[in-house]
Amino acid sequence: MKILLVVPSLRKTGLTEVVKSLVESIDREQVDFTLVALTKSNDTLNESIFKKLCDVEIINYQYLGIPSIIKFLKIVNYTKPAIIHFHGFKADLYSIFINKNKIKLMSTSHNIGNEDFIYNYGHFCGYLMNKVQIFIFKRMNEVCGVSQYVTNNLINQGVVKARKVLNGVKMNKLNNNFVINQPIVRPVGIYVGNIDNRKNVLNVLDGFSKQNEKKQGTLLILGDGPEYRDLKRKFESERIFFLGRVNNVDDFLNISNYFISASKSEGLPMASIEAMGNGLDLILSDIQQHKELRISNSQKIYFFANSVKNDIQITLANYLSEFQAKSVKENENSKIFSEYFTSTVMASKYTEVYNNLKN
Repeated sequence: MKILLVVPSLRKTGLTEVVKSLVESIDREQVDFTLVALTKSNDTLNESIFKKLCDVEIINYQYLGIPSIIKFLKIVNYTKPAIIHFHGFKADLYSIFINKNKIKLMSTSHNIGNEDFIYNYGHFCGYLMNKVQIFIFKRMNEVCGVSQYVTNNLINQGVVKARKVLNGVKMNKLNNNFVINQPIVRPVGIYVGNIDNRKNVLNVLDGFSKQNEKKQGTLLILGDGPEYRDLKRKFESERIFFLGRVNNVDDFLNISNYFISASKSEGLPMASIEAMGNGLDLILSDIQQHKELRISNSQKIYFFANSVKNDIQITLANYLSEFQAKSVKENENSKIFSEYFTSTVMASKYTEVYNNLKN
């Protein structure tokens, strides 16, 4: 079965990591992937990884320009896919040029459009983008939400065919010889992701700084974004290290003790799932998408409310005061990850979706 995957670019993001895990883990006897990236990125490492996994086509023209659309249609014509699987709003827009009665169209919704678009683009533009996204989803043959919250949100907006397929992660082989250059004090907390308003990294840094007068532990900040420079200038210290974007996130997770996120909105948080797979404790904002990660009451997940002043500070203080270092990171978090959030589980769900669409 020939599947055409369409993504905005091959830059390493949560979205492309999901797609990479899908391509790596699916049964290639059943599915033959070609991947289309709509724009060229500077992430040559990620591009080379994808090219080793499947056929890759990069449309290096102005996004949604006529040459870009023509090249996309040519790729569709000569690959002759049974299904085109879009990922991300920029990719979804190209679906309007395809007749869904001739080729099955599906999309994976990685976000909450009526929240995320408004956070990133303002109320007016965000509102219009969400309306366009919902219109596109309604003409798809299938739409998958990456969490129950995302799926319910789509259904509530009239995308009645939406179904849940949880994000999954393929764990990389750990480098046990990795040594961080910074002088760390345990317990080590880590944040991984974009540094912007929606991810609310300011609240993480503010909470850690206020409770850290006792100098309990270290906080690592991995990622970049529009707020990176200002937050680094304000908060970097002997206990808080800003490391930017790195290609070896797993190495940093492996040396950490807990993962922390104060995000205001998510699809299903990939970084938190990766942290679970590495056996880290989780300290998370109490949004519904984070709460979906707690499947067992014995998991080491601690929630705080962004809306309650100093709640993150109090939650951190309680966690750090009770922290006990484990010689082996084996706990309920890693067990739940293995059962629900691996790339193998995700790939089996998408194989089921593909087969149902084809038939």
